[in-house]
Amino acid sequence: MAETAVIGVIGGSGLYNMPEISDKVSVTVSTPFGSPSGSIVIGTLRGKRVAFLPRHGEGHTLLPSEVPYRANIYALKSLGVRFIIAANACGSLTESYRPGHLALPDQLYDNTRSERGGRTFFGEGIVGHVSMADPFSPELSGVIARAAAAQVPDAVIHRGGLFVVIEGPRFSTRGESRTYRAWGGQLIGMTTAPEAFLANEAEIAYAAIAHITDYDVWHESEEPVTTEIVMATMAKNIDHVQRVIAAAVERLDVNADYAAHHTLDNVVMTARARSRGDGGQAQAAAWRAARPGDVRRCRVKPSLAESQSSRGCRRAYPTGHRRPVRRRQPRRTQYSARSRLARLGADPRLDRGGGWRPPCA
Repeated sequence: MAETAVIGVIGGSGLYNMPEISDKVSVTVSTPFGSPSGSIVIGTLRGKRVAFLPRHGEGHTLLPSEVPYRANIYALKSLGVRFIIAANACGSLTESYRPGHLALPDQLYDNTRSERGGRTFFGEGIVGHVSMADPFSPELSGVIARAAAAQVPDAVIHRGGLFVVIEGPRFSTRGESRTYRAWGGQLIGMTTAPEAFLANEAEIAYAAIAHITDYDVWHESEEPVTTEIVMATMAKNIDHVQRVIAAAVERLDVNADYAAHHTLDNVVMTARARSRGDGGQAQAAAWRAARPGDVRRCRVKPSLAESQSSRGCRRAYPTGHRRPVRRRQPRRTQYSARSRLARLGADPRLDRGGGWRPPCA
């Protein structure tokens, strides 16, 4: 029987080496977007099967911009994951969020620039616009907060906060850090985007536990962030992070139905007619195959640019073909991603009944 898990945890090796985890199995998952960061370890934690994925690879070999975020989320989804708890080392942009504290952010500002292995599961002919008003699942964050308050009272946990995600791998300049503070940011890191966005597109409830390691570089009386400072504080934080994750896993109802599990309802904007056939490619190919000399001239309505430059134009079409009639564009509509195949009867990528497939796969 194939290994499955409903809860996923993304973080470093310190998480899947937790002493409480038993019955570990290492699983290698292939995806249409390449290999994930590393093998996924599935183990039993507080009576539930949990999938642990090392974000930066085994031994921390991947830069933030090199992490295959799309492959990671796809791999977890293919294992049956419906909830993701992500652990992130981060800096603080506000005095009250001190190094050694934990935070559960509720908002995200993506200031990254690179493609990062793909930022969406849409594309390749399927267009969807997913609401990302709340990138972190408020229900899952609430479960984590309540579990931590009950079982890890010695951990200081802040609820809420704007998480600013930068490209990395370098740390910020003082000018950048002050700018992020002026924007209202409380936390700063390098890996939460596009991870959170892709999880939402995959209809996975996603929450982050940010463990604060430094004050970035804005603080006048604190030492600017360095790798040495980050690693030293992470070693102190890891116990709290492990205990909070274990408490959250124990409290979480794996059958819970959250808003994130319905993210794809009514998001597809692709016109129904565009999902059938080849979109006129066969006709275009036939026209291109016509003999170069076998054409006639016909006058067509000039575009705005043409009318301004030449006050008209002539366009060539093969002999025997009438000038194409401009037809009304098919009506665009919103409809549920889950029922697209049934309604359109066209593109096999739209089938969501027999196992999850992202629209662009």
